[in-house]
Amino acid sequence: MASPLLSRPRTAPGPDGLPLLGSFLDVCRKGPLAFYHGLWRKYGDVVRVSVGPITQCLLVRPDEIQHVLVRNRRNYRKGLGWREVRWFAGAGLLTSDGKQWQQQRRVAQPFFQARAGTAFAGAIREAVEALLARWSGLEKRREPLDVLAEMTLLTSNISARVLLGCDWDEHLAKVGQALTNLTDFLRQRMVSPVPVPLFVPTPMNRRFKDGIQTVHAFVDDLIARRRREPGGQNDLLALLLKAHDHETGLGACDGQLRDEVVTMLFAGHETTPLALTWTWFLLAQNPEAEVRLHDELERVLGGRRPGPADLPRLPFALRLLHESLRLYPPVPLFVRDAVADDDVNGYRVPAGAMIVICPYLTHRHPAYWDKPERFDPDRFSAEGSAGRPGLAYYPFGGGPRVCVGQHLALLQMHLALASLAQHYRLRLVPGRQVEPSLDATLQPRHPLLQPRHPLCAILHRRR
Repeated sequence: MASPLLSRPRTAPGPDGLPLLGSFLDVCRKGPLAFYHGLWRKYGDVVRVSVGPITQCLLVRPDEIQHVLVRNRRNYRKGLGWREVRWFAGAGLLTSDGKQWQQQRRVAQPFFQARAGTAFAGAIREAVEALLARWSGLEKRREPLDVLAEMTLLTSNISARVLLGCDWDEHLAKVGQALTNLTDFLRQRMVSPVPVPLFVPTPMNRRFKDGIQTVHAFVDDLIARRRREPGGQNDLLALLLKAHDHETGLGACDGQLRDEVVTMLFAGHETTPLALTWTWFLLAQNPEAEVRLHDELERVLGGRRPGPADLPRLPFALRLLHESLRLYPPVPLFVRDAVADDDVNGYRVPAGAMIVICPYLTHRHPAYWDKPERFDPDRFSAEGSAGRPGLAYYPFGGGPRVCVGQHLALLQMHLALASLAQHYRLRLVPGRQVEPSLDATLQPRHPLLQPRHPLCAILHRRR
């Protein structure tokens, strides 16, 4: 029989840090991604670290992540950054909890299921065609292309059609810029050592407040128009307008509707375009994979536009996307706060501790990925995936709160990649190094490059 002393959970290894500050200065100096990467390499898969007054526990292995996100999920709630998201997204699906979240998830789930997503293939195709027409003009000028800006334009156009049933226009472009300002604000708040109070009229705070006003005014006006003139639209807003609480029989009020619509617009505003952007980067760096992609497209499509029925016959294109999401998950880490003391695989987690869950590191764990830094889409073949734990790969999160829009996101990425790669190859601008920079999302970074998003490429039309 084990001794009670031996069975007690132990304290995870980690750096001692400085009095009061802990490892705060190291986070500021290195940046969060490099900081956590260094902790993992030095101390292992469970690490304790103090950052200022907060005790953090970094978890990397799938079993520990399963414990937090699934087995004992009621002991862990969303933490860093979510208060700020509530300032503009209210009690939407991202920020709500408990019974309210369960009801919201039930309403939204059918809209985002894989089978339902194919109904939106026409809207996705129209958005892709609009981007191809734009690229045809840009190609003639031979100017560097801001890839992330182009992918954001594409996915914003898709979101407008699929979520709201309207076309992307100049007015919606202002909403898109407002969403960008909101995410910029969140990124700054999440890495700032001393966040500036919102009442201080800094340029960032003013842009944040203006962004909230712009997005809310647009969504409020859209809801009012749709209530006055209900039509036969097949979009998320139409579904939400028809939804009723199964217990009370009441529909959602305008404030609830606004929270849900703002949440959906915000959730995919950067993540999906980032995933596509990193995919183009990896293709430009790996010409053999690009040749395989083009061979598959030619063999299956023969020059015609892809549709949902073609996607099962384009498996290499999908494996490319998954490998991109493995190496560069758009949300490379997220956090949960421990409500009560817990034991995670023999390590003590005190109440109030911040749990740092890092897909970027799990996706590079050599116990689950052979030569993890190598680009290899065939990891995601049936043979390559055999025996791998489910949460060794989780770019969309895990457990009951896994991203509700993952099927729709993969559908639009799969169709967009196949359609655009039929016509163009993207080549990086010579002499410009691209590396990931962790803010709230995994952005490409270069300190000397303009415009703001430095993953720039030159279009080459396929012959």
